[in-house]
This record gives sequence, C-alpha cells and structure tokens, in this order.
Amino acid sequence: ATIQAPVSGGVSIAYVPLNQKFSDIPNLVWISNADTDQIYIYNDNGDLYLRPINLRRFQVILKNNKATRIDATNKKSAALASMAADSNGDMWIALRDSLSSFKIEKNSLVATKYIFPDLQNTSYYSASTYTALSADLKGFVGENSVLPSSIDVDKQDNVYIVYSHPLSSFVIGYDKDCNEISRIRFAFPNTAKQI
Repeated sequence: ATIQAPVSGGVSIAYVPLNQKFSDIPNLVWISNADTDQIYIYNDNGDLYLRPINLRRFQVILKNNKATRIDATNKKSAALASMAADSNGDMWIALRDSLSSFKIEKNSLVATKYIFPDLQNTSYYSASTYTALSADLKGFVGENSVLPSSIDVDKQDNVYIVYSHPLSSFVIGYDKDCNEISRIRFAFPNTAKQI
C-alpha cells in the first residue's frame, strides 16, 4: 500500500510487523514529522490506524507521578529524531531538543517509560565560546550538548541511544526498566551518529 502522510522536513519511519505475533493487531507504520512534532500511525493498508500524536501537547508521567511536558523549554519543540519498536510493538522515541527518550504503548498511546540521561547538559549561545573550543563546533551554537539522535531496541528489549553532540557523544544502553547497562564514550572530535 502507498501511504501519504502529511510530513515535511525531518522524517523518521518505523515499520512494526505485529501481525505475526498478535493476530488481532495489524502491521503498523509509524511516521514522524520533526518539523511539526507529529507522529502518524498507519496500518499496512495505508489507513490511519490511530489518532495522530502531537508531541507538543504530549505529557509523560514520571516516577513521582508528576506530569511533565516533553518539549524543550527554550525551543518549544521536541524535535523527534528517531524511533524503534520493542518486541511488543511499543515505540521508543528519541527527542533531540528535549534531551530525553520515552516509550509509547501502541494501543493506548500512553508513555509508559522515560529515559533522561545523567549527562551534564550545556547550551552555548555564543559562537565565540564554541570557536574557542574548536572551529568545527560553530554549527552547534544554541544546541543542547545532550542530543539523543538515534535509538534502537534489541531482542531482549534493551534500549540503545546515541547522544551525538561532539562535546558529549555517547552510546548508552538501558534495560527494559530504563536502568543503564552500558556506556561508550566518544572523545572529541569523534562523534557517534547512529545505531
């Protein structure tokens, strides 16, 4: 089937073959639009399966039962970077501008898990600050130094997130309960990009 989603700019697509595991759930295609912070979920016939998710209005319930908005306070955008499904077809989302990643349950569209790394975040708003460190950093002015840019999930539902800022580049693995299980650091000027 052909899917025509209303997307522009940064797009992430994840195909989730659920019908092999759950006979009552169709295969799903998740398509994100980073410019508008929308996620569209289609079945494999090309029909909209569930209502679109507007990440600008989406809230995550944290462990202390306090609701928080996922969008970044200074940019008013979540900037969805990457998506990956776990073995149940629930979707992990990496958000570039909000420093975080979370899992959306496929049927309820409720965020059930949330990862915020224990990395120090710094935003340099002056080009001279960056160029004093290295001329290669001038494109990162105003960016957070913690940038989740890619996410993947293994067969045991462990989650791996790439943080891709040159000054804070890591691949961190988390178990299905969001506990850190591994960390690889890339020293400047080396930078992790995708997983």
